Amino acid sequence: MLVILTTITTLAVAQTNTEYEYSNGNSTVTVPKSQVESIRALAEQSNKSSAERCCDSNKGEGGNSTKRKEKRQAECSTPCFWISWCPYFVLSLSQVSANPVCCLHPTVTGLAGVADLCCEEYQLCV
Repeated sequence: MLVILTTITTLAVAQTNTEYEYSNGNSTVTVPKSQVESIRALAEQSNKSSAERCCDSNKGEGGNSTKRKEKRQAECSTPCFWISWCPYFVLSLSQVSANPVCCLHPTVTGLAGVADLCCEEYQLCV
């Protein structure tokens, strides 16, 4: 029983770590490529803007990282979403529907009932 529980916990932690990558103190989140379009749709549904940014990392390209970040969204290989505003606009379960992209923010999903709602309603299970 302990082995099964440990395995499940390990898988859950590994899945969480690979699903969403947070940067700049949880102000931006990078999502798997398979979820980018659905996250874009949630960002469009949100009352507050959730600006999409290019979060390509500098992979040995010298000084090109700034230029790369300035490229258009279509040329970005690693889009991420700005969500630092979420804890200020989603203070309870009833406010999630106005800003569903906030289901990606760990502070918001820590609110009572929010993680379950986000998983069931928006398929964002953290």
